[in-house]
Amino acid sequence: MPRTAVAVATVLLAVTACSSGHAPSSTSNSRVDSSDDYCAGTTYGSQVVLYSTKNLEYWYTDVLTTFQSNCGVRVVYVAAPGPEIEQRLAAEKAAPYADVLVAEAADMTTADLDGLLEPDGAPGSAAVPDERCGPQRHWCDVLENFVSLVYNPKLVKEPPSTLQDLLAPRFAQRILLSDLHQAEDGRSLLDLLDVILGRDAALRFITQLEPSVRTHWITTDTMSRLVAAGSALVANGNLHEDLNDIEQYHNVAIWFPRQGSTPTTLATPFGAALVRGGHNRADAVALLKYMWSKAGQSAAGSASAMPARPDVVPDDCRSRDVRKRLAGVRIVRPDWERVARDERFLDDAWVRLRRAPDGKPPPPTALPPLQRC
Repeated sequence: MPRTAVAVATVLLAVTACSSGHAPSSTSNSRVDSSDDYCAGTTYGSQVVLYSTKNLEYWYTDVLTTFQSNCGVRVVYVAAPGPEIEQRLAAEKAAPYADVLVAEAADMTTADLDGLLEPDGAPGSAAVPDERCGPQRHWCDVLENFVSLVYNPKLVKEPPSTLQDLLAPRFAQRILLSDLHQAEDGRSLLDLLDVILGRDAALRFITQLEPSVRTHWITTDTMSRLVAAGSALVANGNLHEDLNDIEQYHNVAIWFPRQGSTPTTLATPFGAALVRGGHNRADAVALLKYMWSKAGQSAAGSASAMPARPDVVPDDCRSRDVRKRLAGVRIVRPDWERVARDERFLDDAWVRLRRAPDGKPPPPTALPPLQRC
């Protein structure tokens, strides 16, 4: 998403609404669960540095603001695409600036394999199942997102049902596809193809699909906008951004490709962990504990995402909408170490076979205010 997160700038300021006793302030927008004493060990007026992938701005506006208010700890938030964040961490390995990392599962896996995460990197994640964590729980999911695609329901009278449907002549040069090399949505699509088709069949499919692709993009928001305007018929994306785009552009419908008779998606979670060698450990532990607390997880709907904790079921309108969209959809959670290995092979292959040009990125725009339920 190319828009500038104006709202999130407020969470980068030191908050002075709470004393060092860490009692919740009257301005907090979430109640502290008695079992989640996440502020313990922090120092009033200290700071913690968060490196994060983009597109979680709405959730951070809720979560980071509340954490700062309740604990008196300033959060310095640095956002960039996942691979860029991982590269920055690798460059800073001897003297890391960041204390906490939040990134997509494939990037968390790479960071873990490169020794950039603490062995006990997921404090507070006990309620997150093992299948939603790295193999040794050096990191765990903090929010769940899902691969999805969109089409224009006014122009596509017979919606696509399977991935093979996209190879039909009616979609020739009417498909927008993420840059599978640079865009996180593109990498997620590769991961879905790898998991449901297998690596060789995934490569054959993207080879067959490329002639039907009009342009490649690194901005999901722009692809949804063009589909809504009728400039294209279909685009790939992810559920939490597609739901946000529907609110803005309206003439967009979400679909999940069928595998056999069952709509299927890939969980593409955002993971979280302590950065190895981070300087502000107590504050970093506190921030992670809050993210995995019932209050932090209950705010997942603000990002049109699902909580990582299955015991937390938010009842806001966005959370209900996410659950409704996923009803009857098979959710696959893969072995991310295997996916990360295959992703490199598929990515290199796609760079060689791609033919469609890049779309011209529009200038950044302000993130629109979140419409409250």
